[in-house]
Amino acid sequence: MKNLINLKTIKMKKTILLLVCVFFAQTTFSQGLSFDKWEKVELQDEFGDKTGDFITRTFARGIFSNSATTNAKLIAKIIHQDDWVSISLYEYERTPEAKLVYDPSYGNILVKFENGDSKMFEVLAFKSGGIGAKAGTDFYNLVTNGNSQKIKCLIKESNFTDYGNSSYLFEFITK
Repeated sequence: MKNLINLKTIKMKKTILLLVCVFFAQTTFSQGLSFDKWEKVELQDEFGDKTGDFITRTFARGIFSNSATTNAKLIAKIIHQDDWVSISLYEYERTPEAKLVYDPSYGNILVKFENGDSKMFEVLAFKSGGIGAKAGTDFYNLVTNGNSQKIKCLIKESNFTDYGNSSYLFEFITK
């Protein structure tokens, strides 16, 4: 009987430790991120060595909704690298990155400007997750030549595929 109680105690301690580790891992993603400020970051390879290639990035807080939740916390990572602007979406403010599509697909996102005007922009949803816009597109130009204006972005999964209903809302300051 004593061994059974000790075994249950050990299992409970392991479960508690696992939950603490999971909670810690989930809450640390947003720590140390640069919100509302573009920063230049050197890329690293799979071994953690610097590559000499750089990106500029910023992070934004927002909310997302889907069939399981409403207005849950979201982090959007906006990256400008060479000829692309990409946005990664992190539901519940943690990895992994949300995926909108099973295959790459073009769709529209809605952007609202500080003056209250709104405009649709065509972007590409990546199979690996997030969205992107290539140099020369209206959204790329807005983000990279936007004169540091605050914009709100609404991304609806249904604008890219028939299989989802998630929506993502966040705002950030353009470059």
